[in-house]
Amino acid sequence: MLLYRSLIACFEGESEHASRVALRRALRLPPTKWPACLRETMAAAGVTPDYVMRHLFSIGRFEPDVLEALEAGLPLSVCRLVNGLSSEADRERAMAPFWRALRAGATSVLLPRGVSAQVERMARRLRSSRTAAERSADSAYELEGGWLPPAPEPPTPMAPPGDVWTFPTQSRSDRSAERLPAQVIEGLLATYLQPGDRLVDITAGAGTIGLVASRLGIASWSGDIEPGAAFVHQIDARDMRFGQGTHAPDAAESWPPPASAQALVLHPPTYLAWHDQQEEAAPGLATVDGYIDYVAAMLSSSLGVLAADGTVWIISRPIREKGRVWLVTSHLSELLTDFELELVGYHVAADERGRDDWHVLVGRRTPGARST
Repeated sequence: MLLYRSLIACFEGESEHASRVALRRALRLPPTKWPACLRETMAAAGVTPDYVMRHLFSIGRFEPDVLEALEAGLPLSVCRLVNGLSSEADRERAMAPFWRALRAGATSVLLPRGVSAQVERMARRLRSSRTAAERSADSAYELEGGWLPPAPEPPTPMAPPGDVWTFPTQSRSDRSAERLPAQVIEGLLATYLQPGDRLVDITAGAGTIGLVASRLGIASWSGDIEPGAAFVHQIDARDMRFGQGTHAPDAAESWPPPASAQALVLHPPTYLAWHDQQEEAAPGLATVDGYIDYVAAMLSSSLGVLAADGTVWIISRPIREKGRVWLVTSHLSELLTDFELELVGYHVAADERGRDDWHVLVGRRTPGARST
């Protein structure tokens, strides 16, 4: 930020924009034709014209809150990513870990390990979610009683052999948004459902699972606390009353009735993403046990939608970062047991380059289990 200000100061224009234009023009010239101030500043900083034009010029487009974070020590590359969020609320949410660290006594020079990575992960996730919402906003999805209807003539998918599957390497934005690959969704649908069945996804995000299900002849009901598609209902998966309509976002008839779905999907944020989102007021809850309680609340409030012969899919992903691994699959399998769900499937899907993997636990209600 200081370098940017110093470079702009070399050109006294009527506005910052005029000064930036003059600086850009000067940097296109050979260094011998630069003003003395510019030559001295560039030499002292040890940067090239290409670096200034490709990176520093983006500062001039930063929103005030992002500029404040940059001046406080958030790295430029992360600030540029956060600035791509159009909503001030989203920017505030993405930068929350950074401001919390500073309030806790950190300095811009000695930020706690992983703070910048937390901000970057949240910004990428929010950018991907908003992009999906914008893509879906103009799409006309004709819901039937709140359900996305199945395609009239669906193809017949082939269930993948074994329990270890592969999928093409995802883009960075899809990985940051924790979006389940379509190939994995197709494998689950082909293994556990058939055309005419119904699926309820209470953590739908951009509605990827619902769209694939519809294409394969399966009706779906999708909900999320932050809907990323026009057909996704806004709900809190921890506070649902299926069949009662007490928390319906539009009308009671839009909610699935009890025992209406052959599959219930829980694809919560991964442990590390959940940990990043915790409020400053409740740091003691940001533990593995707290995370399992969080998922348990979702399962408890939604299990009533599952038909007697239906299955619950809990989707998780290990997080590997800087030599550390976060893996909660075993805890989630114990959660199924707590709800009297027998573990009948465990699938691991890995990308073709071996860089990423997803774990899916499938539970089925045991005979005589109580209905939630």
